[in-house]
Amino acid sequence: MSVKEILHRMFNSFFVILSGSLIATFIFKLVFQTGVPLHIDDIGGLIALSIVVALSFFIFYSRNELSRNQMLIRYFIHMISVSLELFVFAKIMRWINFDSIVEILVFFALVMTVYITTIGISNYQAELTADKLNRKLKERYKR
Repeated sequence: MSVKEILHRMFNSFFVILSGSLIATFIFKLVFQTGVPLHIDDIGGLIALSIVVALSFFIFYSRNELSRNQMLIRYFIHMISVSLELFVFAKIMRWINFDSIVEILVFFALVMTVYITTIGISNYQAELTADKLNRKLKERYKR
């Protein structure tokens, strides 16, 4: 992917990540932290986290076209990177109790849900853009 494609993907993904993180936070607090309010610091942490995770899309940068296997390897590296980033943020912000294996597992499940949703939406948007460009190219060269 080119830098322009990465920046476009990062910008679009930021909002999906932030929305997904807010929903995941709501679910997590509903299950494990009933009665504990969502503080402004938590929202700031979610925004910072969304920026950091969106920046991690630079893992996909390449001057050359990536093969399917290379892309899958980068997705795997990206997934590990994002998971580590999230657990570091969770530790710093004290979002989860690291003594509770259930909280850790639920947090990880929510992280993976948001990750898969973000990647799915991002790929879908890229596919729509590619289809649109292909249609325009067909129309142009039909004449």
